[in-house]
Amino acid sequence: MFWRLLSYLQLAGAYIRLNLNAHLEYRGAFLTQVVAMVLNNLVWVTFWGLFFTRFPVLRGWTVQDVVTLWAIAATGFGLANTICGNAMQLTSLIVQGQLDVWMLYPRALLPHLLLGRMNATSWGDMLFGYGVYLFFVKPDAVHLALFTGLTVSVATLFVGFNVLTGSLSFYLGNSEGLTQQWRNAML
Repeated sequence: MFWRLLSYLQLAGAYIRLNLNAHLEYRGAFLTQVVAMVLNNLVWVTFWGLFFTRFPVLRGWTVQDVVTLWAIAATGFGLANTICGNAMQLTSLIVQGQLDVWMLYPRALLPHLLLGRMNATSWGDMLFGYGVYLFFVKPDAVHLALFTGLTVSVATLFVGFNVLTGSLSFYLGNSEGLTQQWRNAML
């Protein structure tokens, strides 16, 4: 069991390295997407900052609580789509009949399929999440470790949910609209 897990971690590492190198071929475009996502998320932090200057506590929630929640969700989403970028494309891959390419790989289909793509903007979500958490909350080592564990859990949840909803296309046909609605509801 340990060797199988190690093997899949090595596979994930290889895919991450290859996908990142592919994105870095066009450094300007990659950096633009990352910076745009960070700025997009900073707009929301600015909104919450302004909101909590007017209302310092809202039913027990402070600005640090909201920033922590936002950072965990953004980092988990970013981690999920940085490593398993094809999870969000699963429905369209099934509907368009593009699974045949992935069936040629010597290992199980799902890991190769999920790891085969990386979203550049997800790097912005990850960097934003850690940056805003470190800047606003200023955690100690224990809370930073807890934050990291929670983001990994959230990333696993996002990937699992996307696989679950994307697999509905096997049974319902073209369920891209339904999958998108459920994904948005989860976010």
